[in-house]
Amino acid sequence: MNDKLYTVLDRYGSSAELTEALYLFLISWYVYRATYYEHVLPRGGRWILLDELVKEQFMLRGLNAEKLFDEFKDVLQALKFSSKEIDLLIKMIERKYFRQLSELLKSRLSKLVEKDYELIESFSAHLFYVEGGRKHVDYGIFNRLKAILKEDFGRLYRGLVGSGLVLIHGYRSITPRKRILDHIGVLVPPWSFERLKKVFGEYLAKQEAEAKRIICELEEREVCPICGKPLLEGESFTTLFSFRIHHPRCYEEWKSKTYQILSSLPKTYVEVERKLIAEFQALNSIKGEYLCEVPVSSEVKFHPYIGMKRIDLVIRTENIDWIIEVEEVLNYTAIGQVLVYSILWGITHPGRQIIRGIVVDSSPDRDLVRAAKILGIKVFSRA
Repeated sequence: MNDKLYTVLDRYGSSAELTEALYLFLISWYVYRATYYEHVLPRGGRWILLDELVKEQFMLRGLNAEKLFDEFKDVLQALKFSSKEIDLLIKMIERKYFRQLSELLKSRLSKLVEKDYELIESFSAHLFYVEGGRKHVDYGIFNRLKAILKEDFGRLYRGLVGSGLVLIHGYRSITPRKRILDHIGVLVPPWSFERLKKVFGEYLAKQEAEAKRIICELEEREVCPICGKPLLEGESFTTLFSFRIHHPRCYEEWKSKTYQILSSLPKTYVEVERKLIAEFQALNSIKGEYLCEVPVSSEVKFHPYIGMKRIDLVIRTENIDWIIEVEEVLNYTAIGQVLVYSILWGITHPGRQIIRGIVVDSSPDRDLVRAAKILGIKVFSRA
């Protein structure tokens, strides 16, 4: 057995590209061929092996797909590799060539443009947030990403497959009633998994740093949010949600806007929360589109309202989404909800900068205020 294994590794182990191509061929095609002839066919099962699935992945790597496919198939069949031997060969490649394949992946990723890398960041977030960081996932992950990314999905797919971050594998079965079923999966190889963990960490750090910068910039703004003019020394002012506004002129305008907005808000809010949203929106300290009771969930719901998670307030600017919870008093629930909702929002809105906020009437518990700040949550307290 060892002689056969080392014969193949000696032949293809000198080049990281060939080693990775062999690994792809084994995972995506030959392991199914061996299983089919050893176990499925003798029991009367019918499978169709998906040659084109492998060849497409070769082509996206810039390799000679037809030549490599035929060569790998001829070599392995000539040596009569069994399914157990294939499993052992796969494990040997993962163990012996991990560093070389990591470097190959790093080199391929370094050639991606910024947009492609941002899409891979979105994939890493989806993999670790939604799929729980699993290395073997169903092909449905691509269907979900396609629904989210729309026209950008093709670009992501080419980046993932062309770089070797993921491998697509599977087969087609034919049932006794002549029904054809596809069994397709997505594998994240060990060296890719380590890279995606790093990409995910970078993504989170970048999001956090940018959120803190934006919050800091907002807090340091020294103009009245109603009229946009600075407050001059000696001018009368009042403070709302930590922002200074001219008094009484801008204050009266703010009150008038509050009443107008209040009448248009959904009646489903608790009255005190409804009033806080109207007051905060009338202040317009964050310029953008104000959306109330926005549904957010990674689950399919049978009813459009019952059981659906809803964000109290989403403020959308050109490239930033503020995810805001509204409570009368700052509490643990509001902090937990805004953390969860911001994660769920990020899954379905990749590429958007997300900032967390909580609007409250008062925040007497200073420990909760400090904790929120550490977690990157901006607390807007009316009092």
